[in-house]
Amino acid sequence: MTGIGHRSQPLIAAATGLDVPSRSPGDLALSREALAAVLRATETIAATHPADAAAVALLSVCAVRVGELVSLTVSSVATSAGHTVILFRRKGGKTDRLPVPPRVRALLDPLLDGRAPGEPLFVREDGRPFDRWRATTALRRAATAAGVDHARLTPHTARATAATAALDAGVPLADVQELLGHASPVTTQRYNRGRKKLDGHAAYRMAALLAGGT
Repeated sequence: MTGIGHRSQPLIAAATGLDVPSRSPGDLALSREALAAVLRATETIAATHPADAAAVALLSVCAVRVGELVSLTVSSVATSAGHTVILFRRKGGKTDRLPVPPRVRALLDPLLDGRAPGEPLFVREDGRPFDRWRATTALRRAATAAGVDHARLTPHTARATAATAALDAGVPLADVQELLGHASPVTTQRYNRGRKKLDGHAAYRMAALLAGGT
């Protein structure tokens, strides 16, 4: 029996009169532990698949969109104020720069040596540039090396996991918004809704209050 799909929800609401909650991007996320294992596996596959390893690291740590990833050129990797950054155009046309942690920079280095500035940063073994499907292959290769189920692993899943992991860890919403390149914090907050912590829910507080607790 198939599950209830996102597109079915408005139909169900209309037929039953019930308010069926829509799925949030956070519902797509893997566990933080799974994504960490995938990231560790990039160092395992780096020797044989350097472009895959670097792509997975950028998707997992820097939470770039796949369209942003595949549009990077060699000259997109630069230095600014003592930081390694990637320079790219965000959704909507805004030019942005994103700091690259040393662990990710180490995976990018082999893609830079001896290459012309205008070349695509991520290319396949036959020289063709990456597309979203090839980026998904890279993620699933790393997941296989990590022993993580990759059945629903896509570039957007990696981005959603990075966002929800950051919010779950208490990173301020504004900082996660900047990481994701969202114009509105409302969009970023949607990554938090599907992973809302229930331990401190007001319902528990009310039960305690009505039982004479504090």
